[in-house]
Amino acid sequence: MTAERLVNLYDLMDSAYDAAEIKAHSRGLGHVPIIDVNPRRDVALKQELAIEEKRKALVGYRLAEDIRYNERSRPPERVNANLKDNHGGSNRPGARAG
Repeated sequence: MTAERLVNLYDLMDSAYDAAEIKAHSRGLGHVPIIDVNPRRDVALKQELAIEEKRKALVGYRLAEDIRYNERSRPPERVNANLKDNHGGSNRPGARAG
């Protein structure tokens, strides 16, 4: 229904959605996936990401993707968190349901 009402160019997601399948699906919809990198247990990748962030901060450089990612709407993020935490929106075992 949303696709009928507006044109979505980007899919903005946090690192929990850093998966090749999700990125491929986003591209298949004609969108540009902007997803935080999740280094998981890759210590070398985690260190490289931290070093790169320091380099960008040093020269005051911001990627267009970083700017777009930070423009995510905070109210929907809070609503989704509330649904997951307080109203059974999470299917994790032991998750709190309200």
